Amino acid sequence: MIVTWYPILTQNALETLDQKHAPVNQATSSKERSAKRANLGSTCRHDGNCDTTTNPNSECTETAGSQTCTCKSGYTKQGTVCKADLDTPCTANDDCDTTTNPYSECNGNVGSKTCTCKSGYTKDETACIADLGSTCTANGDCATTTNPNSECTGPAGSQTCTCKSGYTKHGTACKADLGTACTETTDCDTVTTTDAVCDLNAAPKICAVGAAGVAACLSTIVSCVLMAMF
Repeated sequence: MIVTWYPILTQNALETLDQKHAPVNQATSSKERSAKRANLGSTCRHDGNCDTTTNPNSECTETAGSQTCTCKSGYTKQGTVCKADLDTPCTANDDCDTTTNPYSECNGNVGSKTCTCKSGYTKDETACIADLGSTCTANGDCATTTNPNSECTGPAGSQTCTCKSGYTKHGTACKADLGTACTETTDCDTVTTTDAVCDLNAAPKICAVGAAGVAACLSTIVSCVLMAMF
């Protein structure tokens, strides 16, 4: 008769065996938890559920009765990542939302950098708008709030914001030429024509030569303003 002996494990032996396998089980559990972290737009229960390794600026928020992983305030979802809006902290240009604002970049001192508009562009609420002479692709890219008489012109691929016909660039502004509509004298190009004023008596009001420029007035077809004071 063949007798088979089976070893009997003592309590100490069992505990030792469990301890040997514990690190492996814990590591596997950790990987499983990491793999199960939610991407942007996926359901979550708390911030720890969101994949903050890929998106450190994501959080679990409640939307329409259900919780999902979204970008924190100051960041915008672009594809699968959260990109920084204007005035939001950043460490490199790639952190900034250049999809919404292609003319934004990461600027400032190390440790206090933020996404700002590039040189030649001005922040207008949440967008970077092109100054006169800066690259554009459409009229909406130009700073029409600062310069309502600017527009995007030029061959495709090399367009820039320029002054509309009837206006001349002086500094950072478009000034009205003689014969162009105005509301006050500061609208007129007083650099090219030092005596230019806004003729408030004309209908419509236009930039014209003032009383000091009578000689020039006689040689032009635009209306003249022959009053000593305005």
